[in-house]
Amino acid sequence: MDQKFADPKQRATHHADQLPDALINQLSSKLKELKLDRIEEFLPGITAYLSDPKQQAIFDAPKNPLKPKDFQKKLVCSKLVPHPQTRMLNLNRQIYCNGECMGKGQNAAAKQAWRALAKSKQLTANLQDLAESSIYTAYLSGWLVFEQ
Repeated sequence: MDQKFADPKQRATHHADQLPDALINQLSSKLKELKLDRIEEFLPGITAYLSDPKQQAIFDAPKNPLKPKDFQKKLVCSKLVPHPQTRMLNLNRQIYCNGECMGKGQNAAAKQAWRALAKSKQLTANLQDLAESSIYTAYLSGWLVFEQ
């Protein structure tokens, strides 16, 4: 992509609002050369990008964050929901939250919790081992909040 696109032999056109065919052919050739037709390789990055919150989104950590064990207990009886500016997308059972793949290095309970949270936009669960998971980290970051 270091090579610049040029059209030194391009003649003046009567349709200045249209991309010249020569440029379209150059782009098409370059994209084929770069093998950009492998969508499965690009989807994780695209999904992460699309789940990024807007630039002006601000997340505040809880003023009095629950300790891990208290978080686990509260999760049994209270709904954990995404902050209004949190974005989540599901790609092949991998959940992307605010630009991050949340299942990496997580146990089965955390992965299950993320999928449930992404699907229904709320989580009330008696799942074990969430207190030290990315669910708890997202709560501490203000990405997930307990419903009032």
